[in-house]
Amino acid sequence: MEDFDLGLDEEWAGDEEEEEQEPEKKRRKLPPLLDLLTIVMLAATACLIGVYGLLIINPHLPFNPFPPPTLVPLAPTLTPSLTPTDTPTPGVPTWT
Repeated sequence: MEDFDLGLDEEWAGDEEEEEQEPEKKRRKLPPLLDLLTIVMLAATACLIGVYGLLIINPHLPFNPFPPPTLVPLAPTLTPSLTPTDTPTPGVPTWT
């Protein structure tokens, strides 16, 4: 690999020297209150996802603001509602 040289080593060496000479940028540390607020919001998001999951699994839970309507039980019938009957038909077909 030493036989193949692109000549880029000199350029990279110059870049490294420039980076070392730059002063370090000072980072502002966030106040602990913002860190705490972030943790609280992440926990609240996880709880809300859990509540939505529970409502999808069982929509009849008591804390569901829009529960499904209660179904009225139907009384079973022992006889069918429509009974078959004979339909009178004309004796001789006619042309119309």
